[in-house]
Amino acid sequence: MTHVSQRSGPPAGLFHHGKRTLAHLVATALTVGGLTVGIGTAAHAETAPEAVAETVAPVTRDLSFDSQRVQGIPGQYQIAHSDRSDSLYVTGSSGRPPIITGTLAKVDPETLTIEAVADLPVIPHSSGATAGFKRLSNHGVYADDKNGTVWVTNTRDNQVSVYDQDTLKQLWSSYEKNATRDPETGATTVAVEVNHPREVIIDEERGFAYVSAALRGTGDRVAVTVYNTTTFEHVTDIDIPDRVDYPAAGESVYPVTMGFDIDPASGTLYASDFQTDEVYVIDLATQTLQKRIPLNNPNIAQGTRTLQSSSVAINATLGELYTANQGAGGSGWSGLGVYDLTTGAFKYNIQTGSRALAVAADTEKNLIYVADFADGTVTVVDALSRGVIETITVSARSANHIIVANGSAYVVDKSGDFTGVEIPWGLDFLTGNVGTSATEVKGYTGTPPVLADPTPITADGITKITPGTSVPHVYVQNTTSIVPGGEVVLSGSGFAPGQQLAVKIDGDAFGLVGGGEGEAGSETTRGRIQADASGSFTGEKVTVPAETLVGTKAITPGEHTVSLLDSSPVTSVQATFVTATAATCEATPLAPVESTREDGDGAVLRTPAEVVVGQPIVLSGTGFKVTAGTSGPVFINQPTGGIGPVNVANRTIENQIPGSTYSDARAQGVWQADASGNWNLSIPFPTPANSTIPAGFEWRAGQTQTLRVLTGSLAAGDTIRSIEATFRVVDTLSTAVDPDCVAVAPTTPAVYAAGTSSPSPQTFAGYPELGAQYRAPTITASPVSVSVPTGDSATFTASASGIPAPTVQWQSSSNGTVWSDIPGATQVTLTVEKAEKLASGTRYRAVFSNLKGEATSEVATLLVSVPEPTEHEGAEAVAATTEELLPRGAGELTVVQTGSTVTVGNIPLADGEWVWAYGYSAATARGAHPVLDGATTVDVSGFAGGEHHLALYDGANLLGYVPFVVAQEAAAVEAAMVEAGSVDSGVAGSSGGAQLTNTGAEDAGLAWFAALVLVAGAGLVLRGRRRAADASA
Repeated sequence: MTHVSQRSGPPAGLFHHGKRTLAHLVATALTVGGLTVGIGTAAHAETAPEAVAETVAPVTRDLSFDSQRVQGIPGQYQIAHSDRSDSLYVTGSSGRPPIITGTLAKVDPETLTIEAVADLPVIPHSSGATAGFKRLSNHGVYADDKNGTVWVTNTRDNQVSVYDQDTLKQLWSSYEKNATRDPETGATTVAVEVNHPREVIIDEERGFAYVSAALRGTGDRVAVTVYNTTTFEHVTDIDIPDRVDYPAAGESVYPVTMGFDIDPASGTLYASDFQTDEVYVIDLATQTLQKRIPLNNPNIAQGTRTLQSSSVAINATLGELYTANQGAGGSGWSGLGVYDLTTGAFKYNIQTGSRALAVAADTEKNLIYVADFADGTVTVVDALSRGVIETITVSARSANHIIVANGSAYVVDKSGDFTGVEIPWGLDFLTGNVGTSATEVKGYTGTPPVLADPTPITADGITKITPGTSVPHVYVQNTTSIVPGGEVVLSGSGFAPGQQLAVKIDGDAFGLVGGGEGEAGSETTRGRIQADASGSFTGEKVTVPAETLVGTKAITPGEHTVSLLDSSPVTSVQATFVTATAATCEATPLAPVESTREDGDGAVLRTPAEVVVGQPIVLSGTGFKVTAGTSGPVFINQPTGGIGPVNVANRTIENQIPGSTYSDARAQGVWQADASGNWNLSIPFPTPANSTIPAGFEWRAGQTQTLRVLTGSLAAGDTIRSIEATFRVVDTLSTAVDPDCVAVAPTTPAVYAAGTSSPSPQTFAGYPELGAQYRAPTITASPVSVSVPTGDSATFTASASGIPAPTVQWQSSSNGTVWSDIPGATQVTLTVEKAEKLASGTRYRAVFSNLKGEATSEVATLLVSVPEPTEHEGAEAVAATTEELLPRGAGELTVVQTGSTVTVGNIPLADGEWVWAYGYSAATARGAHPVLDGATTVDVSGFAGGEHHLALYDGANLLGYVPFVVAQEAAAVEAAMVEAGSVDSGVAGSSGGAQLTNTGAEDAGLAWFAALVLVAGAGLVLRGRRRAADASA
């Protein structure tokens, strides 16, 4: 919007004729004098800049990146990650065919340590005089976590293979079915499974593997081959027709499918094409082509024609599809292309290097990683702002493939900058033997063929890139400076998700400009700025105040600071913006000249600083009053240089008061001030025709003239005044610019400046033994508890798997809490010789460990029992009655009763000892019972209803007694059942459970259970269920 600001000027009505009251005369004379120069004070407009567009692109986040690089394997191609094993899998095939040095490596994603390398199949190469051996080399790779496998493409041999994730053993290969050996010549013919298979991807939900066929000019139009991931059966092929009228009208190109990405949620597969410059959209349910997305190709206009798209990735959350485009082998435009995932509409391109080969998306942090083969760089793009955050130089050249896993990006390059490499999977070309080697022989060369010289083996690098936390920033997005009252437009990133930020300008000078409910003041013009779920905000507007809180000082033009603040988390970020005083600073006419009498009675004469030849002269005055304070007449003199006497009748007297008389012919007129002493008029430019100026003395441009105003001669009591003013005569009025005016000027919106970095080198841990698989121990068998008589031996056995084979250490504990190693107990079987009574209750466990970790077995307990006594020795010491028992003391025993069973605890005997139980009121023997964990359980069924006691004896020694209760109803029912012969009264030392007979008493037994449920509650329900189960058995 536009607003107008006016400067102070003459009072209102300055040029309005006032009402005459008293006769106050003012005479004005014009005289030639010195040159004067003034500054105009006419009003001028200030226009605020137009509002910034509502849609402002988000600013790029300031993320730090921690990158580490370590030696990998020779000839790296691609990398995959398994969530199941939390491992990386890297394919390596060194150089051109025949591939002598090749493997599949398993890598720890945390440390980048190579944990295992596969011994790839050794297959025949050529025949006759050039015969030898090579590896069935790997190139593309993807992990199938549902089946615990790793799929690879054998690109050089047109085959597909599958390996076990854990052992790296080959499970299946199409080579085995396609290779045929001629028994006479020894030559091996291999049928093509897939024409130059490049990449593989797994649809785990549906159980299929998709392999891209990077065709090499054949008539075959199979673009994607599909396999069953369980049976490895070739399921189907997906044909894709040529692209016609491309890259120019009348031309056509056949498909060369390259990279994949998959969206399991929508059931969609995306495939990039190197030659048609398209992305194919494939329906996973029907395994058919649904759509072709043509890519934006700047190279056609540049004359380099092809885009050579080689990789694709998606971010389903943002609804975007990303392509990495090599750009005609690096000779044309190369970089990242971004498209709408649903419609395929082109969004934007970013040039990321000389030859963008691979792209990966971090859908959690909304980052895009682009690996460049020519430059060896990884460019990180903020998918929210479309800006480059960082360019990381991972190697001197050949960044080949990139993935995102566990919040980090992993890059494999083909730089070969690690020298002096010795590998355990070296291959002898002539014999096919495998062993440690630092060189390789690439078969035969030349005509006639001679064996090639050995060449040193070099290795490539693996780089891990981990984004750090985002640093909060606020950016001013205005494209011009701001007039106070206008708005500063802010965007920011790096804040906490949903964070609310208070706003201040120039510290506390203007108070809380943006504040939330309860903290806002009179100076607050908006609420807090709130970040979105990504910690960003865009296009937030804050009004720039014109005055401080006290309203005495307008904001000055120049740089000012806007601050965003919060206390949780503590945040304080600033940015600067620039203010101006007006939209434009236009030149204005010079200000009128104000003249006063020397004694300063308050009368002021205003005359123009310049008078244009031929144009009227505008005059005004204020404070022209008679002595009594009322208005009076004003007398104007004629210009200096006039010659008298003058025939007044021959000229016009301006504003003459009727009946006024004056004798001076130089007078230009007499007029009346208003009641406030103010007056204004316009008189003609003096000429010989209308004044006393003679011919030849005309006013001309460049002269300085004087004008005089006289009062005091025409009214009684008037004040005598003679006020002179000078002005310059000009042909054109001069103008001047207000020196305090600062016009709005263009400014550059603040943006994030992309960073550059390189990974820190890490120490290489070496290559593991060929075929070895480091794996933490897993318990396969735990020891079981045993009970042995005193003096016998007890044996415990445990086992665990792991690579390398784990070692074992047995431990023991008396309480299951504190454990100690058993010296020398390092075999899978532990034997406790001649178990003593005191060892009863000892716990044992086995701890297995290797360099990957450790695993602990379950706990087993040793019980050393004393033979069950046949009779109670010391029975003569048993109290006969309750009256005799109670005075002997209850001891420290505890009791838990469940129905008709009583568990007595806190028995001060070792496990395996025996105690004798007696029920009271009159001593009733309940047999001998073993002690386990300081407790034993006694059946008290058969007692009459009421309160009883149960006493335990160790020989003749009373250990104590506990109370128990038998319900009256239960006792009655049980008595009835005993009379019917349905319940066994129990044998000493038994558990005391009642048994149903086969005499038709089942119904009676069920009724007994029902009675127990009614009188004894939930505890007896459990016991009743157990007995019912016993009965059914």
